[in-house]
Amino acid sequence: MTRPTHPLQGDRKELMELWRELFPEDADGWCELYFDRMYAPERCYVLRNKTAIETVVHIMDGYYRDADGTEKKLAYLFAVGTRARFRGKNNLKRMLKHLRDLLPDEGYSCMSCISLDELVGLYDSAGALRLPAMYEYEPEPVQTGSEFRLCGFDDYLRLRRRYLDEIGGVWFDESTERFLFEDICACGEVLMCGKADDERYAVCVKSGDDMIVLETNMDDLDGLAAELIRRFAPRGSVLIYSCKPMAYEKCREIYYGHIITCAGEDKHVRSLYVNPLTL
Repeated sequence: MTRPTHPLQGDRKELMELWRELFPEDADGWCELYFDRMYAPERCYVLRNKTAIETVVHIMDGYYRDADGTEKKLAYLFAVGTRARFRGKNNLKRMLKHLRDLLPDEGYSCMSCISLDELVGLYDSAGALRLPAMYEYEPEPVQTGSEFRLCGFDDYLRLRRRYLDEIGGVWFDESTERFLFEDICACGEVLMCGKADDERYAVCVKSGDDMIVLETNMDDLDGLAAELIRRFAPRGSVLIYSCKPMAYEKCREIYYGHIITCAGEDKHVRSLYVNPLTL
């Protein structure tokens, strides 16, 4: 087994087949959309044998400021997996070990990922650090006088960048954010409210019977829940995620993700907020 390499030009078809095997829910056209709009061989690593790709990691470029304000580059890992017939060989753990050495040569300071629950232990054992907890809150809808309105992409980008600056978060380039924004709007809405000097936003998507707020800087969470019920009439709950603890009894910590530092990085990275919202 070789070390991880970038895929070859002719690997695109096999990578799409592997994606559909790993994530059959994306076989409805989302896989094709991603490969048409976002895929780049230089932002992908594979482990391969002589005849097939066994394991794949896709990367989305993120950026953050370290403790002294210097802009650094983060590799957000997603669509990570091993083809079923090649599992049981510790491929993912080996991939992470090699990436820790390879990524600095490509300008990355660290890497981050959110994993399925059954793989959390793998990232722990690979030396990854758990990110600060996310908090999940199921609000009690109340009557509200807030004027919620749809948030377009330009406002979304402006408000989200400002929020990430305030909390020490990771941002993505404009083309990536636009792709993610369009994906959000396909299954939900981005809402905003407030006056020009104090605007707030909320990223809201439908997930099964529930409405989920993936990110928000709004204070009136109960009022936001009431607005989502009015707009979407979900049969389930309204769940709101926050990177900051919320002063509610029903607020609970949930698994957020991992970060792996590369050589020479300071401890600042372990407190980063890394939320690509989709993917």
